[in-house]
Order: sequence, then structure tokens, then C-alpha cells
Amino acid sequence: MTKFPDAKDVGQTAFVLDEHWPEFNRYLASVYKPKGLICVPLDGVRWNRPNYAWELPGDCQLHAATWETFIRAARTRRLGKYGARRLQGQLESAEAIANYFARNLPPEVDRISVSQALLPYLWSGGHLGGRAFDVLMTRLPLYALHEVPDLAAVKQPRHATLSEYRAPDWVVNAEKTALDAAEHIITPHSDIQRLFGDKTVAIPWHLPDPTSFNRGQSIFFPGPTAARKGAYELRDVARELDLEILLSGSELEGDEFRSGIRTRRVKRAEIEGVGVVVQPALLEDRPRALLKAIACGFPVVATRACGLGSFPQVRHVEFGDKDGLGAAITEALLLG
Repeated sequence: MTKFPDAKDVGQTAFVLDEHWPEFNRYLASVYKPKGLICVPLDGVRWNRPNYAWELPGDCQLHAATWETFIRAARTRRLGKYGARRLQGQLESAEAIANYFARNLPPEVDRISVSQALLPYLWSGGHLGGRAFDVLMTRLPLYALHEVPDLAAVKQPRHATLSEYRAPDWVVNAEKTALDAAEHIITPHSDIQRLFGDKTVAIPWHLPDPTSFNRGQSIFFPGPTAARKGAYELRDVARELDLEILLSGSELEGDEFRSGIRTRRVKRAEIEGVGVVVQPALLEDRPRALLKAIACGFPVVATRACGLGSFPQVRHVEFGDKDGLGAAITEALLLG
């Protein structure tokens, strides 16, 4: 049973939040104390923005970085869907939002639960000093997001997208120092949980409502079509086994990627005729499509980097292991 951090002896607790995750919303509800301080980028319910639609207690002291968040949205649209410039833009936007929140943290706040994206900026600004704080972790630490793809790129140098994760050194170092100083690391992601030992508070993944679909023999690949998501290994398996791949994510590896295999583009919610959902990723922080498949009773083939833990429907493979991937897909299609 998950043991949540004990907040009964603190003066005032603040929740400094970024994008909405249902897992963290449930956590917030479990530890919230009356008239607590909550900082969110945007009142997502009011503005009809699902990615910020936190279900907030009616008595909370709410601060929203509305202007900074709209600037973030405009910058994200301008920078496109992927790439180093987009990642840099996200970091700069997070800094602006964190700085707004910092100005609204009164001295009597002595415990903070902070979303990971905002952590390095609150730490480097000295706003966490003298306070106990917990981190709501949504992805691997930045230093790991640099190291893991670099190691893979040594083995697969032709796949340029493996090494595109980059953040300024001061941000990487600030995040690492803050994570070392944090009291608890709170996350549903099993691959992140293993990094922090006794500091980890493991919370369950949220499974969406199931939907009924007819099974088939196609592979659903949530994507995006990128080397870091295992797209090349999946393409080789599909070619060898003559399987159709249903694609829903962005195309990031060029027009020739789909040569020699049968593919069909679908919306993410459309998994009619699918036999197995596959994500053999090097990195995956938001396995929402996999959780949807699990809720609907589909078998899933994924790496442990997807963070799913011990769901019985999941067959785990190693990133880059084409033979293991082919065997797991074949078994899933035969046995369901």
C-alpha cells in the first residue's frame, strides 16, 4: 500500500503544479489540507484546456500564471511538434511560469509539492531553501535524458533523433541537486521509481474507461515514428512477418521510413482491428496509449522504459532487440 508523505505537522503546504496528470490529481486530493495554496499554470476548467484541468478544492488559495501560460502555448505552436528548438522553448516557458509562482509563495509555506518541470528554476532561485519539498516526477531526470540516448546513439549512429534531448548545463545541474535534496519522489512511472529507492512514493497509473473493439492482426504503434521509440526495430519485424502497422504519431525519420511495409494512419482513439499495441521505446514518459490498450484488454509489447510496471497484459522487451520484439509480437498475436 502506498504511504503518502505525512503533512500533519507542517505550517502551510503549497502545490506548485504544471500540466494536469490524473495520477497527481488523485494524489493531491489524498494529502490536501483545508485552505491550501495551489499554483497552476492556468485554470483549465474555466478556459476549457484539458491539459491544465486540475480538479481543485473549492477552498484553496489559487494562483494561476495565465499570461505566462498563453505565451507558452503560442511559442509551442510556433516551434512545431518536435526538435531541439521546441525543447528549448519548453524550458524557457517553464522558467517564466516558475518565476511567477515564486512571487506568490508566502514565507509561512514550509512544504511544497512541485511538478518536475518547474523544479530547477525554483531551486536555482533559492525558493526551496529551508523548506521540505516533494517532487511530482513525470519523466527521467534531465541528466538521464542526455545519457540514455547518447549511449544508444553509439550503437546506432545513423539514427540522428536519438541524441536530440539537450538542456543547458545549469538546468541539468539544478534539477539533479534539487532531486538529491527532495524529501520524496512521487511518480506512477516504474522506471523512474527505481532510481530513487526509499525516497520514492509509488502511485498507481490511471486507467481510462474501457472501450469495446474488435480484435485483428494489425500492430498499433502510438509513435511518434522516431528511432528513440523503437520505430526501426518495429519496421524490421513488420517486414519480416508481413504485418500491418497502424500509425498515429508524427513522422520524424523521413519519407522512406515506411518503405517495404504495410502501414495505415489512424486516430489514436481508433484501434479497431488491432491485435497488439507496441511501443519498444528507449524513452517514454507518458504511456497514455498503452494504458488505454490495457484498459481495453489488448496485449501490449513495450520496454521497461515505458514505466508500466507489472500489468499482466504487458510483455516487456529490451530496446533495440529486434529478435525479442518479433517473438513478443508473435506470442501476443497468437495468445492475446
